[in-house]
Amino acid sequence: MHGVPLYVKLERYKKTLPKEYSKYVDKIEAKNIVKEILKDDIEIPKLVFILDPKSDSVCIHPNHILKASHGGSGWYLDLGSKKVNNFIIKQNINFWMNNVYSTDIYNYIESRVFVEEKIDDLILGVTGNAIKYMFICIKGISEVFITKMYDHVNVYDIDLNLLRPKEHPIDISENNFKRMKELAEVLGSPFPFVRIDFFLGKKDKIYFSEYNFINGKGGKQYFSDKYELKLGKLLR
Repeated sequence: MHGVPLYVKLERYKKTLPKEYSKYVDKIEAKNIVKEILKDDIEIPKLVFILDPKSDSVCIHPNHILKASHGGSGWYLDLGSKKVNNFIIKQNINFWMNNVYSTDIYNYIESRVFVEEKIDDLILGVTGNAIKYMFICIKGISEVFITKMYDHVNVYDIDLNLLRPKEHPIDISENNFKRMKELAEVLGSPFPFVRIDFFLGKKDKIYFSEYNFINGKGGKQYFSDKYELKLGKLLR
């Protein structure tokens, strides 16, 4: 390969992210930041309460999810699952409170556990597994669109040409795609590279999900050689 692929640049990028970026990946603080920026153009998943791990207990509620403020993919617990009990809840809380999701800016986030209301997903309903719609933005411009339903991931360029084989078809209206793309570019405009994630709720409500500065944990090839180089050229 000639040139520097994106995944190599992201490995460097994640090691130089400023401490100030940590507030954007804090799952609690990001809610307030995004609401302040987008006002009525965005919905925010409802924060039910922040847990005091030393004294508070967690009610097993079918419409709630347990999450960690300093966590990433997989750091959540569906409180509506039949497999969840008090022992599993305590086990997850103990692990989250004594570990860091990654070795970069997640280190600067205050470790907190909180309960969030589930999204009433446009397609799946209230399952605790709302479909994610993700936009990779480089210098404020959306370059890649990704959908994730359960473990099925579809990756497109921003013109909706498949970059990977389609694992599971997900219908999204042109209007919803356009709206989310515009919001992603507003939120992504201050950063060299960021992935902005959304959910789609009933009545086409757009919910903010999270900021991700390295599209996963970084350092691993995600696209074809050709596309890695194309995106790498954009990230300077």
